[in-house]
Amino acid sequence: MSSGIIQSIYRYPVKGLSPQALRRVRLAVGDTLPADRPYAIENGPLGFDPTNPTYFPKQRFLMLMKNERLAALDARFDEASHTLTIIADGEEAARGNLHTAEGRAAIEAAVLRSRRLRHLCRGDRAGRDRRRRSHCDRRVLMLAIG
Repeated sequence: MSSGIIQSIYRYPVKGLSPQALRRVRLAVGDTLPADRPYAIENGPLGFDPTNPTYFPKQRFLMLMKNERLAALDARFDEASHTLTIIADGEEAARGNLHTAEGRAAIEAAVLRSRRLRHLCRGDRAGRDRRRRSHCDRRVLMLAIG
């Protein structure tokens, strides 16, 4: 078995948002990267039940592949407090503790009311194909999936 050197390692605390470079992380054989994708942002009603989570394909969530504008956001996640801060255009656009219903609701409300964040739900392709518009205008939900 050959060995390698890890020069950098990143995690995505919220699926589809910006990654966080980790200076140090404890890795364990057979385990996932700690705090990697424990949350996702639902794009339209899924029927997700947090008391009985089941698999949904990634297309049901906001993601870079369909929502390219997500790359313009700087998402900062504090693992100790589970607080997510979203920076858009150099300014704080949203902040909430994702361990609490109130904190998740604060992120959801900020996405729905912010002109800087609202366009994310439609994705870059929506303007070209109106039939593919999401349900995000009606509902955005921050999900604890991890």
